[in-house]
Amino acid sequence: MFRDELGEDFPQVNRLQIRTKEDMSLWQGTIEAEIISKTEPKKRVEILFKGKRFLEVIGEQYQEDNNTGDLSHVNIIDKNYPTYSKEDNRIFTVEKLIPGDLFMRYRIITESPNIYMAIVPANKALKVTNSIHKKYEERFGKVVGRLPLSIGNIFFRKKMPMFVVLDAGKKMLNNFEKLAHNKEKMLFDVITRKDANDESSLNIGAVLETENEAYKRTVQWDLPSKLGNKDEDYYHPYFFVDSKNKTISSRPTFFKTIPGDVIHFTEIEEGDTLCIKPNFYDFEFLDSNIRRHEIGIDTQLRRKSNIANFRSKPFLLDEVDQKFIDIWKRVIDGGQLPGITDSKLRTLQSLWLTKYQEWGGVNLDIPGEDTCKRWINFVEASVEKEFPKLCKEDRRILSETIKNGVFFDMLELYLGILKLRVKDGHKKGD
Repeated sequence: MFRDELGEDFPQVNRLQIRTKEDMSLWQGTIEAEIISKTEPKKRVEILFKGKRFLEVIGEQYQEDNNTGDLSHVNIIDKNYPTYSKEDNRIFTVEKLIPGDLFMRYRIITESPNIYMAIVPANKALKVTNSIHKKYEERFGKVVGRLPLSIGNIFFRKKMPMFVVLDAGKKMLNNFEKLAHNKEKMLFDVITRKDANDESSLNIGAVLETENEAYKRTVQWDLPSKLGNKDEDYYHPYFFVDSKNKTISSRPTFFKTIPGDVIHFTEIEEGDTLCIKPNFYDFEFLDSNIRRHEIGIDTQLRRKSNIANFRSKPFLLDEVDQKFIDIWKRVIDGGQLPGITDSKLRTLQSLWLTKYQEWGGVNLDIPGEDTCKRWINFVEASVEKEFPKLCKEDRRILSETIKNGVFFDMLELYLGILKLRVKDGHKKGD
């Protein structure tokens, strides 16, 4: 399933191949070089020699309409090459750009029935994560809450040692393993239930039942409930439910099992409490080698965010699409916050976190605490002042994600890691 999603998101492309005017017979293998353009600064790359007059640029894609036509020279700078000397001809003139070998823009590390690890470009990580989740809902939506799927993203710079990256990935996998084997199921109160646009599925809105406002999560599920021919599926789409609701046992599809009581999707009603094992999502940016040691979760199966002192990680996998992507694309970058600019957003973020620190590091685990109430009221008042035309639903989403810290983690991901700007999808840096 994962390989299919990566194949769709990253189709094979041709590597950039250069034909030179000079003979390059003295050079072999893969070495470091600079490509010199007429209009752009020098760029350091790796090149692979393919014969007397042909070489390929590692990591560069051939495109007929890009500015690689400006390339004029290739300068070999690898001083560790055995035959390298100042007397050798090491500057070659570009004669023509042509398509090279096909390659895939991702690398599979390991693949098994219960673990999958791959390296993908950082700016595509959320898209791949969301694509995999959508495919999971399509194929396994009838067993949601009983067959959990968790996805983690480890972001790192290109010079980070690979053993550090793999160790960080292993620690995140260990977190997911603990969450999957946690005996206590999470309780979600059903707040809405209606037929989805597709007549073969249901839309269920639920909120995580918790005494702590900081852990509140509201999600929507579009769940398939019928067979391919549109007949009712009486065997697979069931939820574990809390039997404290006396009306549940009187419903036709209710029956007891060893793990718990279940009823069919179609008999879920507003006010019911679902007992499920949710899907989780987590991410971490390895800005240093020691950052990987901070990935472990605590006894309450939470871990601290890199922003302030929020214990917002790990997230629900549903929040990738419904909170991270939705808030950024629709609310912030989509103009639902009238007047928002990149500088204003960063200024507000700095103001909120500065007040957070000045007031002693607000403990969101104690929502009734005076400093916590004051800080939350301050943030909500700032949103009200800066964006008075914000609609009720967007205001609710912002309020919830600010209280539980998800909003600040979303900003860290988009602004700090992916280097995006408001109303500008241009990526800066490496």
